[in-house]
Amino acid sequence: MDVNMTELNLLDLIDSISWSADERVRVFWLCASKKSRSLIAKEIERLDTEHAIFPVILRDTLFVNANAILADFNKLVSDAQKRLEAIPRSTISKLSIVILSNEEFSLPQVSSPIVLPAWFPVLGGCETYLRISDLFQQAEVDLLNGDSARIDQIASLLYEIESTLVSQFVWIAENNSKQLKSLVDVLKFDDKGGVSVESFAEIIKSHVESVGAPRAYRPSAKALNSLLSRMISQVLKSSPDKLGALATKVAVAYGAEHGSILKPTLFSVMMRPTGQFTIAAKNWHSAFMSFYQSYQLMNAAAHAGEYPKYSISLILANSQDLVRFLSDFSNYVSALSPELTES
Repeated sequence: MDVNMTELNLLDLIDSISWSADERVRVFWLCASKKSRSLIAKEIERLDTEHAIFPVILRDTLFVNANAILADFNKLVSDAQKRLEAIPRSTISKLSIVILSNEEFSLPQVSSPIVLPAWFPVLGGCETYLRISDLFQQAEVDLLNGDSARIDQIASLLYEIESTLVSQFVWIAENNSKQLKSLVDVLKFDDKGGVSVESFAEIIKSHVESVGAPRAYRPSAKALNSLLSRMISQVLKSSPDKLGALATKVAVAYGAEHGSILKPTLFSVMMRPTGQFTIAAKNWHSAFMSFYQSYQLMNAAAHAGEYPKYSISLILANSQDLVRFLSDFSNYVSALSPELTES
């Protein structure tokens, strides 16, 4: 998992994970392929009067077979015996072992009974349960912890997409405004007295030009001068099938009846419409859902204290999926050549 660990306080992450009842020894797996494991080991090693955090760099091919987990663990701690014996047994009551690997942990995270060596600093010679957990799946953080949520990157991509769409909208409005009339009739749902295609084009163009910092861009469902915000508002009040119909209308307005189908985000798949749609309409429907997903993620990040904490792996997977699609869609709309059609 591509986590920028320079943005994370690993000690805080480990401390954020609650100890189970009667648990005194626990083991975490940390994939550290993007940073020196020796540096990470120095960063997270800690010894206090109650709890020790002990990093072990995995140098052998271990923990690849679920049936050999106990034997692999015994080899791991035996190789580190001298360092473990240096931990003062009289003052330490709990021990967290962090296995630093270059690979992801792919084995089932199940508990198995194990008798610890007599020399082990905590529960030496006693039986306990061994469970190796992925640190990034166990540690829960706010939505704005480090760069896991990728908010800046998402904001920049949204601005890039909106700028491209607005430029193309303005071009079509200047060459054949009738091609956009039905779309404007839908998107100007809150305007009083009606707005012409040309006036609409000027409004959304002025909004894009007024944005000073793309990385801080944040669409609002109430911003009537923003093309993306109007699209997000349509998502808020539309069923998946109604949104599919709008996607078809947008595809026609932009002359987007070509290209390959884009891989939607998992969130978009859950909200897919029924019925048959063109490839372009499917792409636009996925885009609408991704705009909405971005909007909600940004709102949650801005008010993180109002929401529960989630694992880093979940936040990162969600954001990576969203960034991937937005990047693909940005390239898709940049390659569009709006075709003028007769109304």
